[in-house]
Amino acid sequence: MKVEDIMNKNIVAMSANSKIADIMKQMAIHQIRSVLITPKDNTDSFGVVSVRDIVFKVLAKGLDPKTVEASEIVTKPVICIKKDMPINHLLSMMKSYNIARVFVAEEGTIVGIVALMDFVRGYLKKDKEA
Repeated sequence: MKVEDIMNKNIVAMSANSKIADIMKQMAIHQIRSVLITPKDNTDSFGVVSVRDIVFKVLAKGLDPKTVEASEIVTKPVICIKKDMPINHLLSMMKSYNIARVFVAEEGTIVGIVALMDFVRGYLKKDKEA
């Protein structure tokens, strides 16, 4: 099984100056746990804001999600993998970086995301088909 077999192509991307409240709305609408944050300019890199970031970096500190911008809490850089890589390589990356999600990139463009739950779903689906 390869990364492309389990990746989710439904990626929500927002700008670094997006308010956390707006990011939270998009997460709720799309039923996702992270949003890709686009670079401010050519010298910047992609980042990610996850539910965990929001809880620990905004809400737990008593900050107002309507005033905090993504750039203030974004995690950078995003960790990427190619879609033709085997699943065991993906899991090794997740373990090495201690992360729950990896973005899938092809020719400099982010084309998908794989979270731990996607791996579980893919494994269970493969098990049913066998």
